[in-house]
Order: sequence, then structure tokens, then C-alpha cells
Amino acid sequence: MRNGVHGYCCFQKAGITIYRTLFACVHIDLQRQRRVFSKKCVYKPVKRRMKTYRSHVVLLLISGLFYLWTLAPGIIAGDSASFAVDVQQLKLTEAHKLRLGRADNHPFYLVVGKLFSYLPFELAYSLNLMSAFFGLLTILVVFLVIRHLSESPLAALFGAFSLMVSHAFWQHSVIAEVYTLNAFFVAVLLYLVLTQMTQRWFPALFLIVVVSGLLNHLILALVLPALCVYIFIHLTAKSRKRVLWLGGGSACLLLLGSIAAVLLWPHEIRTWLHAMLIGPPPIKHYLLLPDGITPLLRELLFYILYLCYQFPLGGVLIGILGIVTLAERHRAAAVLTGMMLLCNAVFFLKTTSWASYGGSKYTFYISDYTLFAVYIGCGASSLLKGLNSYVSKKVGPGKALWLSRGAVTASVVLTVMLYAVMPSLLSVLKIDVLHARTLAYRDNNSFFLNPNKRGWYGDRIFGEEILEQSRQHAVIFADFTPYSILKYLLEVEKKRPDITLVMCHKRLKIREQVDALRQEQPDRPVYLADTNSYYNLKGLDELYMIRPYVSFFEILTRK
Repeated sequence: MRNGVHGYCCFQKAGITIYRTLFACVHIDLQRQRRVFSKKCVYKPVKRRMKTYRSHVVLLLISGLFYLWTLAPGIIAGDSASFAVDVQQLKLTEAHKLRLGRADNHPFYLVVGKLFSYLPFELAYSLNLMSAFFGLLTILVVFLVIRHLSESPLAALFGAFSLMVSHAFWQHSVIAEVYTLNAFFVAVLLYLVLTQMTQRWFPALFLIVVVSGLLNHLILALVLPALCVYIFIHLTAKSRKRVLWLGGGSACLLLLGSIAAVLLWPHEIRTWLHAMLIGPPPIKHYLLLPDGITPLLRELLFYILYLCYQFPLGGVLIGILGIVTLAERHRAAAVLTGMMLLCNAVFFLKTTSWASYGGSKYTFYISDYTLFAVYIGCGASSLLKGLNSYVSKKVGPGKALWLSRGAVTASVVLTVMLYAVMPSLLSVLKIDVLHARTLAYRDNNSFFLNPNKRGWYGDRIFGEEILEQSRQHAVIFADFTPYSILKYLLEVEKKRPDITLVMCHKRLKIREQVDALRQEQPDRPVYLADTNSYYNLKGLDELYMIRPYVSFFEILTRK
């Protein structure tokens, strides 16, 4: 018994010794493997992700502060003020009643704008913040696209910052407009198609983005053919058949539904077509062929000049290099972005009835500028790679990296400085390159050529001066630009409820409208916003006397 117990105890001690030895070996091995795993499998990817996220943070921080600093402080004449009035009158519970029958309806923008209107700021400023917000998101998505195509964070930053300070994109990111939101949808669709097309949820998300973008602005439809062709080519044979059957069936249902709608509601369909084609704005002009080769070449020239002003200091040349670089590395992506850009550009270039000179046609090219920023990022990747390899041999890789960062920073700063100097230079030279509509308290060169809207109160001063100097129960005639300012002050800020505001057009004879008003209400004071050089006042001085003010004039009956 004793020997058995003794043998058991020896066996137990031996087992404990072996266990401790094995545990020690395993512990040492685990410690070693943990160190190796932490260095090779965890540390480097985490460090790489942290660098990527750091680029995201730097981009968002700089872009956000830049747009906040240059943001318009309040009301801006034109569409910006008009959108603010529409947002003020919109009720979210009645959002489903928004009309889709005209080209200038932007229901998605109005609904999102209504959400931004709950911010504790002036309505106009809140909508300006909304444009800056979507401009910021667009810059981030463009950064992700360039990062995917070039695999260079610094080149992606260069392309994104180039878009940030580009003239038209910057200008419409600091005022209330629909174009940065449209550029956001274009960038998101491009990113989804290039990076997420293999995901199961891609079709649903793609459709949601397309519908939302079309509800914001119909010009998104111009980039859809290129996207759809790209998706169709990259589908499997089985999926292509399914898409063809689904598309054919949908087309048949749409045709039958259209025929039924025309038969059941002919008047409503006729009204809807009239609103879409005749307007305002008249879409029929966009469907016509060019007026001739000379107007077409003129529009092409303005397109190139606009592009050069968006990306000065060699940005266009870097973009051309980016097209070549992208065609070598990702031919399919180069074809896709090129077709998206060309579809939008050609559609508006052929619309020669709407001239670029003296108008706002360049706003419809903002989606092109967004795509061109991708080319700039791809071109910058080639330039930075060559610069790093050359400078690294001379001064070392560390200084080469700082030199590349300095080049990116200098490009952004010099572009901002160019836009700041250009208005003063043209004013000194007395050159009117814009031939734009004039407005009191607004210098056209400063307003249109410099996107910076910090401290811009000219439009508010203009509107408040008219309301303050108008007599009781006055009637004010104004065309769209001053009308939008006065409408905002009357409807949103509830100033001077006794005043009646009447929309007029510069080509119509003001005398006919004034005569009609005098017959119905002869005692009410009548004013005309802006200067008499802008309106058609033919025959008005025969019966009426015109008393000029600073920003408007009064129409008095001759005794």
C-alpha cells in the first residue's frame, strides 16, 4: 500500500514537472508568437489605417474650416434667396405634395434644406451651411476615388484640394445652391461603381442614389448612360440576360402606362409637357441642335476657358497627364469617367441658344470639374512619384516627402490668391469680362470672379434700403434677381407686410404694367427695383415722372 502510494506520488510529481516544463515552453513560444503577430499582422495594418484616417481627418478639417471661413453670412440674390423662400414655405408633412412637373423643381434639395432650417441660425445662413456640408462630402468622396485609382494619399489630397479651391465648386459651396449636392451624387455613383459593384447590396444603393439625385436635379441623368453601360459590361452573361429581360419588361410597362395616362388624363399630360418643355426654364432649348458651327466653336472656347479658370497654375496640364496615367493603369475607369464627362459637356455645348458669355451656364459644368479633379489626382500621382525619386537621390526621402507636401500646399494657396487678386486687376484695367447683370452694392468682378463670400452683405443692404425708403402700401416691380431678395425679406423675415411685390421681366414694357396698376389702384406708390438702364422703359416718361434713388426709383404720375 505504501509502495503504491509512493509510486503514485512520484508519478504525480513527474506529471507536474512535465506540465510546468511544457507550460513554460508554450508560454515562451506564445510570448514570441504574440510579439511577431503584433508586429507583422496587427501593428502595420493598424498603422497603415491610422495614416489613411489621418489623411481623411486632415482633408475634412482643412476643407471644413476653409468653407466656414469663406461662407456667405446670409442672403444671396437669385436662386439662393428663392430656395430659402421655398424652404420656408415647405411643410415636411406635405413633402409628398412637391411638384415634379417642372425642370426648376428640386424636391430633394428642399426637403434636406428644411431639415437644415432647424439649425439655430438665419435661414439663408443655414442653407449656405448645407451647401458647404455637401461640398465637404463631395471632396471626401473624390479623395476616396483618387485614393482607389492612384494608391497615393498625397496625390488624392492634391486632387481633392484642387476641387476644393476650384472657382465654380468653391463658389457654390458657400451659397445656397443645388450644384454641390448634384456633384456629391455624381461622385458617390462613381465611387460605388468603381469599388462596390460586387457587393450584394449595390443595386439597391445605386438605385436609391440615382432617384435621390434626379429629385435634386435632372442633369444627373446625363451621367447615367455611361454608368449603366459600364455596369452592364462588367456583369456576368447570366446577369446580362436578366437585366435585358427586366429592362425590356420595364420599357413595355412604361410605354403602356404612358399611353394609358395620355388617354385618361390628356389635359394634365399636356400641361405637364408644357411645363417641362416650355418652362420656365425652357427645356426645349436643350433638345435642339446647334445653331451653327461658329456658335458651337464659341461655346467650346468658353468651356476651355472656364476649365482653365477652375484649375489654374497648371491644373489642366496635370489633369491631361492624369487622363494618360489613368488610361495606362485603369483603362476601364478612364473610359467611364471620360464618357461621364463628355455626355454632360457635349449636351450643354450643343445648346448654343444659351450663350456662355454673360450667363451662368458654367454652373452646369460643375459635375465635369468634379470628374476632372479625379484626373488631376491621378496626374499628381505620376508627378509626385517622379519628384520623390529624383529628390530622394539628392536630399533624401524625408525631405522629398516634405517637398511634395509643400508643392500641394503652395498650389492651393496660390490659387486662392489668384482669385483674390483677379477682380482688382480687372477693375484697374477697366475690363468687363463677364458682361453680367448689374445690381446696386455689388461689384460683379468681386462677386463672380472671387468665390470668397465672407462678409458679403451687399444683397441684404440693397433689399433693406428699398423697403426702408418705400412709402406705406407701396407696389414694387422687380425682375427675378432683386425680386428674390425682396421676397426673402417679406416672406421669411416678415418685413413691411404692407408692401406688394410684383414680378416683371426686363424685356416687357413696364408702362403696360404700371398703367394697369394705376387703373385699379391709382393712389398706391409705385417703385421699380434697380436702375432704369436695365428695364424697358419705352413710353414710360410720356405719362410718368421718374425719381431716381440709389438702388431703385419711384414712378410718379405727371400732373
